[in-house]
Amino acid sequence: MKKISISFLLVLVSVLFVQAQEFPQDGSVYRITNTVRNNAVLVENYLTNELNGGDENPLFNDLWKFTKSGEGWNIQNLLTERYVQIQTSNSKLYRTGETPAIFYVVKNNSFSKECYNIVNENGGRWGIHCEKDNDVVPWYSSTENWDGSEWTYKKIDNISDEELDA
Repeated sequence: MKKISISFLLVLVSVLFVQAQEFPQDGSVYRITNTVRNNAVLVENYLTNELNGGDENPLFNDLWKFTKSGEGWNIQNLLTERYVQIQTSNSKLYRTGETPAIFYVVKNNSFSKECYNIVNENGGRWGIHCEKDNDVVPWYSSTENWDGSEWTYKKIDNISDEELDA
């Protein structure tokens, strides 16, 4: 009986750990990092509303809040409180705006490391993609050239109101 109880507890702890690490979690804040482009993080240029791949910084424009919306997610910049907008032309940069837009987070199982694609529509036609010059543009998910479209995440906890207001 003792052996079964220990095995059951180990399985339960494993399941809870996997659930606790699920990405994204509603209302949580993340730093989103491209797995290919020199670990560029997803950053909003707060003057132009354009997204690009940049460096971690103390301004919080590299932090993103994910809020559940139906089957998808609204992605809101922590500094500007603007939302990533839908973009369907790969010649234009992703931008932020005042209105929430729905994105879908899809685990990408084609790589050896855990990574995700963030796409405009359920089914994944247009994905958030970091170009070699660090421009962030839409890219077809149906192509095999996804190498700038794989993202990892780091959950950010314990940001105080004082830090946000600074």
